[in-house]
Amino acid sequence: GLYINDFVAQYIPPSKDKKVDTNQVKGNIILPPKNKDNKRVIAYLCKTRRIDAEIVFELISKGKLYETAKYHNACFVCHGNNGIPHHAFMQKTKSYEKTQHKSDEKIKNKFNVKNSDKSYGLTLEGNKNSTKVFCFENHIDGLSHATLYKMNGLDYKDGHRITLHGTSFKALEKFLKENPQITYIISCLDNDEVGLSCGEKMCSTYSEKGYKTFMQPPRANDYNAQLVEYVEQIETQTELLKGMELE
Repeated sequence: GLYINDFVAQYIPPSKDKKVDTNQVKGNIILPPKNKDNKRVIAYLCKTRRIDAEIVFELISKGKLYETAKYHNACFVCHGNNGIPHHAFMQKTKSYEKTQHKSDEKIKNKFNVKNSDKSYGLTLEGNKNSTKVFCFENHIDGLSHATLYKMNGLDYKDGHRITLHGTSFKALEKFLKENPQITYIISCLDNDEVGLSCGEKMCSTYSEKGYKTFMQPPRANDYNAQLVEYVEQIETQTELLKGMELE
């Protein structure tokens, strides 16, 4: 069935835990050269990860996503208000054979570009007057959550989405300072021990600061796993219906 119920958030009452990760990263990042097109990244995100094409093209058009030239990885870029990139995250889009080459871009499935500042999160902006922000551990989960909204006839622009680059609150802190209209914070961290624990901490911490906080963990381990499962269910049901029509 549809996963509408996954979008019903669970309220978490306040607590006295107010600790926030304040780790800092210094230095400038150097982005890998861009490929002449983004075909492999689009295919990977849309066909393998099942993310909606409109959402992928939105990131590309805003300079937040591109394909690297040498290894065709997906590079997610987080900019400051001045347009300068402060954080970049690399996601491998294909497998390479084992090699003696030690380049991170070639041998690692995913990693942060050196000197990336985790206080700059990747954002998928909602409507201008939206007062909600959904928080995720990584970029693909945020895009998957937006895709699930869209597939279920909901307006994915009714709230902002931000990547925390893990479970640190630094990016959320900066986002809230730059967006004072936000009144609702929804934790969509992974459905595992660490994600649920950090989600509860997020809710209690920001509830004490006056925000309305909720938990909205995925039904699967993360929102991309939930999206892939959901799309596969739809495809299976469609094939069954086609078979019935032929009988």
